[in-house]
Amino acid sequence: KNNEKTAIPLQLPSNEKTEEVIYSPDGLWVAKRFIGRSSINLDRIEIQYVNGSVVWNIPFEGAILDREGDVWIEIPPQGEIWEGDPNPTIYILEWSRDSRYLYFYIRYFADGYQPLLDKFDLQRIDVKSGIIEKVLPGTGDMDFSFSPNQDYLIYTRGQDIPRRIVIRKTS
Repeated sequence: KNNEKTAIPLQLPSNEKTEEVIYSPDGLWVAKRFIGRSSINLDRIEIQYVNGSVVWNIPFEGAILDREGDVWIEIPPQGEIWEGDPNPTIYILEWSRDSRYLYFYIRYFADGYQPLLDKFDLQRIDVKSGIIEKVLPGTGDMDFSFSPNQDYLIYTRGQDIPRRIVIRKTS
């Protein structure tokens, strides 16, 4: 099954506060993360040219799957009301060194404690085509990081028993 999808144009309020701004290594792109300030889901990442024109919107919606691959959390469509907890959100991980891809993921914070593995669904968007694809196999909670030169992706998944750390060459 192909897990690719494409970023979509999205018209949302322009008076929101930017939570995070990350420029691409080549200086041509900027990624901005927006978080809704109410019970309405407005969370998203925008990719813009440095002149400010929006190229892609990555909406935060869909479902987060648990370790068995079943739906754990339903994320309402953009502009819809959140129901229940926990309230995860979308985060930027980093740009690829060649500025072609922006890596992002889902993370959640539980009330009263912080889980050890609190990340889900590492994905990347090709800024030229808008195609979004899943980077890591599996479902459920994970943790991941690139090596400093991005030659390797290091990850662990909650679904793996016994636990293991995987080091994978990226190219």
